Amino acid sequence: MFKASSPVLKLRMMLKESAGVGLQPVDYLDEALALCRQRRRRFPGAQMYSAIENQLNYLRGLVSGKLTDRSRLRDIALDRFANGGIDGVDAIFARALKNAAHIGHRLEGDLPLDTQGLRRAARRVR
Repeated sequence: MFKASSPVLKLRMMLKESAGVGLQPVDYLDEALALCRQRRRRFPGAQMYSAIENQLNYLRGLVSGKLTDRSRLRDIALDRFANGGIDGVDAIFARALKNAAHIGHRLEGDLPLDTQGLRRAARRVR
């Protein structure tokens, strides 16, 4: 089961699982945003979290259909943040960033958003 950081996200994910509905890409982005906001509150001076949150909001806007400009997709650097130090310190946040990066790469390549890839990305991080 995917670990949720907030009670609302956890409840939404549990309801989807019990109804037999798989998690959607927006669920993974919401989880990454919630984790990022927690870390921003914990480390208010770290500008890295602002950059991550901006990128996650951009991806969420694309996935939800609120944004249509895909020109910034090649500038998404979430996987670099996840692999560049967060991975060894905060595995849960790194997993969420890798899932979000996977979504960004799928959007950039104009490929369908498959949740199988998201599950595989989540399993790779321990």
